[in-house]
Amino acid sequence: MILFLCETLYTLLNAIHIKCKCFPDTPADVLLTKTGKFDDYVEKVRALGIFEDVILSDFSSVDHMDNLRHKIGKLLKNPTKYEYALKSPKEYTDYFMPVATSDYEKFLYYQMAMSGTVPKVHFYDEGMLTYYADINGAIESDSINHSRFPYEMRFSANIKDIYVYEPALVSIPNNRFPVVQIPKLDIEDTEYMDILVSVFGLCDIPKEQYIFLEECFWTEKKNTNEIDILDKVAERVGKENIIVKLHPRTVHDVFALHGYKTFLESNIPWEMFMMHPDFKNKILLTVSSGSAMTAKLMYGQDCNSIYLWKMMKLSQRYHIKVKNFLVFFKRAMQTYNEERRNLFCPGSMLEFDITLKYIEGRL
Repeated sequence: MILFLCETLYTLLNAIHIKCKCFPDTPADVLLTKTGKFDDYVEKVRALGIFEDVILSDFSSVDHMDNLRHKIGKLLKNPTKYEYALKSPKEYTDYFMPVATSDYEKFLYYQMAMSGTVPKVHFYDEGMLTYYADINGAIESDSINHSRFPYEMRFSANIKDIYVYEPALVSIPNNRFPVVQIPKLDIEDTEYMDILVSVFGLCDIPKEQYIFLEECFWTEKKNTNEIDILDKVAERVGKENIIVKLHPRTVHDVFALHGYKTFLESNIPWEMFMMHPDFKNKILLTVSSGSAMTAKLMYGQDCNSIYLWKMMKLSQRYHIKVKNFLVFFKRAMQTYNEERRNLFCPGSMLEFDITLKYIEGRL
């Protein structure tokens, strides 16, 4: 029996997809944490009937991670006492979880392993991080003393593979795990798309041609010249033609204060927007968000995406400074521009102007 752990709407969508397309006849449960704010989805997921049980956990990575790290040594001696863990774990043979960067996800593994059955661990696509996260480094630097367990029970000894949409982009350092391709979503498969719509709902796509995918610079109180860059873009294309998609974690809408139209679809995964027939005509702008690649990753759909991280002067998100990310990004540029050039990363406004001319067919 399989257990899927989901902490975001994106991982829930992928868990449903992997279950339906890769393991249609294998019994499975899904565990939803409070991190993902799944309240509106629980009954809809149950109504699908593809999971035997939809389990709710009160754990929130925002509210409870520090508490878990503080107590994890004590909890591993008796993991059933932890209030956010599985109340009575079944004998799961397989455990699908996002990349091993969270102590909570590994703690659940040990709870299952100590309850009688040591599950096989499968990482599955949770976004850009899946493709370059240092799995071994994350295990070595977490709050868990893995050496207290017999080798055959240790987390690292039972990692079997990594499920991603685009295996060619995997840039994990010293990767020793097989990579399995998740079948891409087929927009023409209306019967299956209707299943996803029944859970996540339909969404209207903005009329503006340029969609700027905001990250969390302001919420995380990072120095940033993100708006300065967007202002320069607006000088080229017109502010009226730009709309900013706010990140779900955004607290302060600083873009609206600067005169930009904004929207926040916190209850509908961004990936559902790509089902709209007009999506392919949009131009996505972002500093470094993986969401600008999702259409190509999940649907194999051409979409013009312009990354601006090379133009960022004041601050960059942590992943830009990671060597593995640069390897991943180079592979993405090669892979997605092989047949039709539609992924761009200008280093200046001059290069940005050239990029626009290319997209508009003026070069």
